[in-house]
Amino acid sequence: MLRAACAAVVLTSCAAAAVAQPAGKPQVDPLVFAIPGSADTGAPEWVKPGVRLTFYASSSVRNSDPGKPRLEPDPNGNVIDDKGKRWRWVNPGGHGQAGSSGGIGWTTVDVIASEPGVLVLQQTDLLMPDGMNQPARETSGSVIVTHPAACAFFAHPKLLALMEPVHEGGHTVLRERYQHNSREIIALRVVSERLGFDSQLFDLERGTLLAGGFRSKQQQGHVADPMGNISQATAITQLTIRHVSTRQLDMPWATRPMQMPDWARNTKRLRFQGSSRMESATGNLPGAHVIVDIVTQQVGTNWSTYEVIYQEVRQDNVPIPPVRGTTASGPASLMGVWMDPGALRALKTGQVLDTDPTTGRQTMVEFAGRGQNGRPIVAIAAVTAVQRIVNVYDVEEGRLIQVRRIDAYPQVQSQMVLELVLTGVE
Repeated sequence: MLRAACAAVVLTSCAAAAVAQPAGKPQVDPLVFAIPGSADTGAPEWVKPGVRLTFYASSSVRNSDPGKPRLEPDPNGNVIDDKGKRWRWVNPGGHGQAGSSGGIGWTTVDVIASEPGVLVLQQTDLLMPDGMNQPARETSGSVIVTHPAACAFFAHPKLLALMEPVHEGGHTVLRERYQHNSREIIALRVVSERLGFDSQLFDLERGTLLAGGFRSKQQQGHVADPMGNISQATAITQLTIRHVSTRQLDMPWATRPMQMPDWARNTKRLRFQGSSRMESATGNLPGAHVIVDIVTQQVGTNWSTYEVIYQEVRQDNVPIPPVRGTTASGPASLMGVWMDPGALRALKTGQVLDTDPTTGRQTMVEFAGRGQNGRPIVAIAAVTAVQRIVNVYDVEEGRLIQVRRIDAYPQVQSQMVLELVLTGVE
């Protein structure tokens, strides 16, 4: 009987997938622990390198922030009044009232590599800032290194079939009929209400995540109001996700999986430097110097994962905390840290590598030829109506050597430009 085991199962939530995951040992979904023998189960039959799952996603965060920003005397403060006295801001992010933020967009999950016991997924989040049916722009990405039997986005049908109905201890498992893309599906719903609310709905036949929802409340320390009263600040996060499509990417190297260059196995860090600036019809704003370190985290048979550390240095030298994320490269990568030199040599200028029917994003070869130093290069671009991300590769080594990103904001006739060049290899 699996009743007790299934009652204790909380499938990895869509919230976990929405946060950058540090690369390391494969994550093991609780479902794999709960069902005897499931650790030896492989991925669902359709989960192979080159497969992309696309989900519609929405998120919101509501903050209860009773504190208001205020100034207090501080001899080392960075605020100076007209008498030369120094002050510092206390609770500078406070509003004195509840605040909220949110967005809608797409989440794509690409299977970029697999080996026995390991599956490597690249998640990309694209925001639609102007609402539904508007151009999307990539806002973040993360890597999921997981046991192939189950993860946030799918589970092997064999494991789902073994789960018995239950409703106890804050856990619910039940079967239901679900309408998906004009088709009725027998689905399995798994709900946990022990730590917030976490719900996943899986296709029993294929194992695909059809829909998910997550709601949690987090404490954010204490804040003080203008009268000095101390209060607990909290944030309520809510995420929803709905499966839209599953398809095989039509990459030129789909029938000849890319091979990992030798240098990628031995490289610890790539450092890129460049600038970020805002260009506007009314004049360009002061830019910032940018340093990006791509640090190797894990190397597999034919794949590798990286931590990406983005650091801006403003002209006024005001320190800005680094932004961290993760990325990966593998046989089914469209734009990785490395690419197979043989695959790069076969590409031609103007060649379309993939057009996503849901997000509208097209991946194409912007240029294939000789660079300024005479070495062969290939520039691959991912393009939507409001964004262009270009990776430039040294063909002989298959190494990423330049990055250019342009985010257009047509409503205000401006664009944000990021340009990076490889300056160091360790």
